[in-house]
Amino acid sequence: QYRGRFPSICRGNNHRISLVIGDDVLIRGPIEIWYRDENSSIVIDNNVKIDSYCRFCISGTATFRLDSGVKLGSRNNLSGGEDICIGSFSQLGGDICICSSTHSTSINHAINEPYFIHKSVKIGNKAWIGTGTRVLPGINVGQGVIVGCNSVVNKSIEKDDSIYAGSPVRLLRKRTE
Repeated sequence: QYRGRFPSICRGNNHRISLVIGDDVLIRGPIEIWYRDENSSIVIDNNVKIDSYCRFCISGTATFRLDSGVKLGSRNNLSGGEDICIGSFSQLGGDICICSSTHSTSINHAINEPYFIHKSVKIGNKAWIGTGTRVLPGINVGQGVIVGCNSVVNKSIEKDDSIYAGSPVRLLRKRTE
């Protein structure tokens, strides 16, 4: 089981979602889980640590997955209608936003119409995402990648074991021994 209380606020449309929590999960304060559809699921694997005030906003048939050993800093926001997967032993600083959905900018849809585009997001194993970073829909971040603080990841990062930063994000260098 997880250690301590499970201090969360669940808000939704009277639907049930699948929430699976592995062994030795530590939640260090209140978190929010918002859901819109009953087919959504959140999977939190073993040895995950989640700091306070994280928010999970999930809709559609999306699955949000935190693989084993993941550490989430405080005030992170994972939201969208498509899958988000954070690979094993990855670490995320605070105030990070990972979105798997965005509003349409098509001229065929009025600005106030709720028309969304959904694309999955995958963070590779042993990645480190710096505080204040924004990860946009459809992004894949490679294994062992470091993303500097306050970066905007607007394109996939394919080079494993590299360091990226900036707005928009760009390659700084390869990680060394």
